[in-house]
Amino acid sequence: ARAYEDERKRATALAELDRAKTAFFSNVSHEFRTPLTLMLGPLDELRAGDSDMSERELQLVELAHRNSLRLLRLVNSLLDFSRIEAGRADAHFQPIDLAAYTAELASAFRSTVERAGLRLEVHAEPLREPVYVDPDLWEKVVLNLVSNAYKHTFTGEIVVTVRERDGQAELEVRDTGVGIPPEQVGRVFERFHRVPNARARTHEGTGIGLALVQELVKLHGGRIALRSAVGGGTTVVVTIPLGSAHLPGARIVAPRAHDGVKELAAHVRDADGWRTSGELSVADGTPVSVVAAAEGRSVEGARVLVADDNADMREYVSRLLRDRGCEVRMVGDGRAALASVRAWHPDLVLSDVMMPGMDGFELLAELRADERTRDIPVILLSARAGEEARAEGVEAGADDYLAKPFSARELLARVESHLLRSLALTGERRAMAAREAELWASSREQERLRELFLQAPAAIALLRGPQHVFQLTNPPYLRFIGGRNVIGKPIREALPELAGQGVFELLDNVYRTGEAFHQGELPVMLDVHGNGVLEETFFNFVYQPIREAGPASPVTGIFVQAVDVTEQVRTRREAEAANRAKSEFLAAMSHELRTPLNAIAGYVQLILMELHGPVTEAQREALERVERSQRHLLRLINEVLNLARVEAGHVHYDIRDFDVQGLVADMGPMIQPQFDAKNVRYEVRLPAEPVMVRADRDKVTQILLNLLANALKFTPSGGHVTLDSATRTGVDAAFVRVTDSGIGIPRDKQAAIFEPFVQVHTGPTRAAEGAGLGLAISWDLAKAMGGDLRVRSEPGKGARFTLSLPRGENRT
Repeated sequence: ARAYEDERKRATALAELDRAKTAFFSNVSHEFRTPLTLMLGPLDELRAGDSDMSERELQLVELAHRNSLRLLRLVNSLLDFSRIEAGRADAHFQPIDLAAYTAELASAFRSTVERAGLRLEVHAEPLREPVYVDPDLWEKVVLNLVSNAYKHTFTGEIVVTVRERDGQAELEVRDTGVGIPPEQVGRVFERFHRVPNARARTHEGTGIGLALVQELVKLHGGRIALRSAVGGGTTVVVTIPLGSAHLPGARIVAPRAHDGVKELAAHVRDADGWRTSGELSVADGTPVSVVAAAEGRSVEGARVLVADDNADMREYVSRLLRDRGCEVRMVGDGRAALASVRAWHPDLVLSDVMMPGMDGFELLAELRADERTRDIPVILLSARAGEEARAEGVEAGADDYLAKPFSARELLARVESHLLRSLALTGERRAMAAREAELWASSREQERLRELFLQAPAAIALLRGPQHVFQLTNPPYLRFIGGRNVIGKPIREALPELAGQGVFELLDNVYRTGEAFHQGELPVMLDVHGNGVLEETFFNFVYQPIREAGPASPVTGIFVQAVDVTEQVRTRREAEAANRAKSEFLAAMSHELRTPLNAIAGYVQLILMELHGPVTEAQREALERVERSQRHLLRLINEVLNLARVEAGHVHYDIRDFDVQGLVADMGPMIQPQFDAKNVRYEVRLPAEPVMVRADRDKVTQILLNLLANALKFTPSGGHVTLDSATRTGVDAAFVRVTDSGIGIPRDKQAAIFEPFVQVHTGPTRAAEGAGLGLAISWDLAKAMGGDLRVRSEPGKGARFTLSLPRGENRT
């Protein structure tokens, strides 16, 4: 009974976490939209302003603007999905000419498709009556399906057809692309799922496109189906009923002019940037990917290959390198990069990690395995930040690893450093830093059970003799086996479906050895309804040997107890899968958000450096607002990704003894200016003797910075924040406390203060920023180091957070 209750609680907790994460996606999408709006505003001002900016500066502004729009589209997709999943989709259905509207949307891809050497055919038969749809939501359906077809089609055609069939409007999008393996077809509409190792023009994407399309189609009372074959293309068919009887009456509106397509330009621009290396062109449209080098630099004439599936990122990095006098060749995937290296033999390869066909790590492995290319320096670019990612890159054989977003100065410094070394050591084998990197290791109460036999809620049976003949069964056991009469029958005869599942062998071993067997969640294919159909069931099993004359006597039978946990296991697996998918999605979102952020930061930096002409004060102010918003958005992204890494256990801890006093002293220069600017007094009270703890110093710093930033955020001007530490006699822990005179925490919210995805404060704060993850991350980090984090607070009287950590040894 206890095990059953534990399973139920665990499944409930996982389901609640799944709901919380869905709510979190909605909240964090709104958080992202604020800095995005503040980025787009100044960029729009610069695009619409006077013409005193140079043509090159205007191009950079346009690129930054395009990447900001791409970020906004990604965030909007996330927000759309969370709204639908939460049942809050804002749909308004009106009658429209679906054939004409769909043809308009699909035809916008024509130039992009044709430039890639493909054909786009659009067949839109007039329908006998208008179709009730939400134009904005239908736009998302069509754009996602067409762009997805283009993403996975390299030869042949994409055909979009609208027709009427059996009283329904039907949209069919058919391609001659790479197709989908049979075992993946059933999963393509799962949220956050992406077909593994699928050939595509780009790895960009969050894995919610088709899931979003399916939910949007359901909102319209329609259905979606997909058929595909590997190498034979894919066909997606959407059907929408004619008329409005299938729709909620409150959501039907009169025909009205809508404001045109909202996301079309962004979708087409993104798709245009997916063209593969053989289809690449520079900005003026010249179909060539080799760009002449500039002059007068220390690495003049050095040949650099840039491999990235994002067109803007290729162009941005290539411009930086050309300005340093490098000859640059650009490719859009790993296979093209490998071919180019072998044919061109560059002096350095700069490669993104996530690319279609062959990723950066696979490219690196191929280069290192070839005697002709193993000495070429390789720098990997990736949205995966942190020491674990860097160690993985270096250990794989990369010469360097640069996490996005990076500054132009940092990229150029590393490229030039490796180029100079490479040019000086031509023909010699370079020592690989990755080769030197450290590897991170890293006797049951038988009589009592007999008395409870008939009334026990668990399934119980008594088996006698070496053939395991059923002597007794209780009602729950009979229900599990479909009510079959098994008394007096050996188990192999009574339950023949168990053959080959290891159950008979387990019973034989218990009878032979006299050793009890127990296992949780044992999977068994069983005829639970007595109709000959086997179903997968899960039991917590106990096989207890029975000895009639005491512990030393021979085994005469086996006592069987089983608790059916099938529903709990299925519920937990579904919740685990959902949470695992969401955690993976949070990590994958890094690449999608960091790449355009990096481009935006780079373009703005180039303009502010005035390399291509002077910048007015008004323009500088607008660009600096863009920079501030970009940094805020990056902080939000990092906060989300840190939580994902902590939850997944992907954080390395360097546990050692250190004095908290030294850590606090080092934090002073980082903290004091912020408190001075807010007119909040910051006071440190430390004892004279050292306060030694055993923990990861960097993680403790992160926790204290989170606590201090949180205290500053909720403390009004003129208030105070105090940091102190202490040890207690007889307690094997040290304590560090952060106390503030701020607004405090409502009593009914204090129990949830350290839960992930929960924002507790609702009163006025110094900033409306943050995704509500800092305290959750801090709590997880403290627990992982053997410590704890607690809070005491009175509304209006401030709050005190106490971090406890294992005590360390004073070695002085």
